[in-house]
Amino acid sequence: MSNGPIVLIQYDGRFIMKVILSRKGFDSSYGGSPSVILPSGQLLSFPIPHTIGSLRYSDITKTTDYTVAELITSLTSKVKPDDLCHLDPDLVSSSLPRQVGWKPLFGQCGAAAAHLHGQHVQVGDLFLFFGWFRRTRRTIRGIEWDTSDPGRHIIYGYLEIGQILPVDAASPVPEWASYHPHTFPELRRAPHNVLYIARDRLSGTPSVPGAGTLRFHEDLALTIEGKNRTAWKLPAFFSAVPITYHSASSWQHGHFRAASRGQEFVVGESAAVAEWARSLVMRSARIPS
Repeated sequence: MSNGPIVLIQYDGRFIMKVILSRKGFDSSYGGSPSVILPSGQLLSFPIPHTIGSLRYSDITKTTDYTVAELITSLTSKVKPDDLCHLDPDLVSSSLPRQVGWKPLFGQCGAAAAHLHGQHVQVGDLFLFFGWFRRTRRTIRGIEWDTSDPGRHIIYGYLEIGQILPVDAASPVPEWASYHPHTFPELRRAPHNVLYIARDRLSGTPSVPGAGTLRFHEDLALTIEGKNRTAWKLPAFFSAVPITYHSASSWQHGHFRAASRGQEFVVGESAAVAEWARSLVMRSARIPS
């Protein structure tokens, strides 16, 4: 499958990718606990519980120091290893057995997908996936939450769009993508159902995959240390560009107050924002061996 042509907004002779801050993984409503920062610095986002398909937490293979099933058994009573889950975005090849041709992908539908379409999100734009994360520690009892850490919003993964594939009841999908929940009948019937398929490589960086997870460092933390997790420390140049679901009043007392609701925060075209996002990915991406 070709990545297709890249058509981006152009300023002063340069093409600028849009950045989407995309909220994913466990939260207080879905899953009821944070996702984890492992003692090694690995970030693992827990897929939210789901009611369709057949994928269970116990089916996800080991991509960090622990399996998802081991971590949820040790850290939460809200879900069980045999519960169904929604692995989306699906960013790591080794998470599941794959068919030939597999690429990282992310599905969206309903109002969130309509919002992305309305903001002209297109091939070449970059999702930065963030969620609620908390540190863990190893003890003689096993892996436990670090009680000194209340949890923060942290960027844990990314996907540069290589193809946008609408999926309705009659749409063909690549065989390698047929396992994905957004190809199932229940979501094919949803309005605006779509798959975002990753590029092979991050634009301009042949050594970095077009999608994947990130290894934790403090620059990935959105939340200001010691504050509510919606109090973000975005660079000052963000204040000059629009961010959907937010307004000028979102900037308060020298920081950005992120909306508590909404999945997809689309940042207006900005060379500074695009370079900030690409730099985060290039410094933090976990490169498959």
